[in-house]
Amino acid sequence: MNEPPESKERLTGADKSTPSMKPVQRPRGLARWLPLAVSLVFVMAVALWSGRHRPAGPRGRLPGGSEGLRGGVPTLVLLEPVGPIAEPPRQFRWTRDPDAASYRVELFDQDAKRIGLVTTRDTTLAIESLTHETISSGQWRVVPLGADGLELPRHVRAVFVVAR
Repeated sequence: MNEPPESKERLTGADKSTPSMKPVQRPRGLARWLPLAVSLVFVMAVALWSGRHRPAGPRGRLPGGSEGLRGGVPTLVLLEPVGPIAEPPRQFRWTRDPDAASYRVELFDQDAKRIGLVTTRDTTLAIESLTHETISSGQWRVVPLGADGLELPRHVRAVFVVAR
């Protein structure tokens, strides 16, 4: 009983028209992590974008934020001292916040220990109002306060260092 040659090929799977199956090789090195990295970057970009484009709360304030922005425009900017400065600061200056009735100004030394605290209605403050020491480096923070005396949901901080 002679069987036709094509029936043996069908049973054994040795059909010459199908390509041979090779094991799939996994990508090596950075190519292995590239899809995960691209996914993470995309998720982070969406999270950042959605955080900056949230609707404004009552009276145009950002709900729960301390980023000092309203609609992408700074509402409070620290002017001086900021960054490297030539001599120890004599005064602190910042821009006016349209919703603030007053400002709480805090001064911190280089170890982040608060050494001065003042509340004022002005946007300029002499160093003597905060401390009688000569400060060569530190941080300062301005927190705008509403007419009710409560903090507005934004504040700014700056670091200064006397460059020698």
